[in-house]
Amino acid sequence: METAAEATTLANEVQNTNQVRQELVIGLVGLVGTDLLAVVNELTSAFKVAEHVVNYIDISSGVFPVLFPELNGKNFASEFDRINSLMNYGNKARNSFGDYSILALGAIDEIIKKREVDKDTLDRKPLNKTIHIIKSLKHPNEVWSSPEKVDTQLS
Repeated sequence: METAAEATTLANEVQNTNQVRQELVIGLVGLVGTDLLAVVNELTSAFKVAEHVVNYIDISSGVFPVLFPELNGKNFASEFDRINSLMNYGNKARNSFGDYSILALGAIDEIIKKREVDKDTLDRKPLNKTIHIIKSLKHPNEVWSSPEKVDTQLS
């Protein structure tokens, strides 16, 4: 998705067709310095008009602190320092876990935590009319992770 206008178009298509009955996951990918928050805000507004719940997951503030508790509340000297540090932590996570999709899997874990537990099966049930927006994927394996791995995580 290249622009906020394209985000609005996607949300309008979903609203017009009422396609999302359970969950839709949108992973945003952008170059360093890209204002993906504008796209997140546009998507959020459009999907709320379409009466969908939006769950926003920011890899930097949501997944990194789970993997690296020392990042909780950390103040960086500059934006460059923040970006450089998070890139280094991302590489550290990928190498430590031996899985280049680890940050995307962390986002999937955040989705799973939001789901209600079925009392009979103890499985977590997909949420109705919920859009999960993940910001921001950086490594090709986060985008092109094995469908079986993702399906296993989300099932």
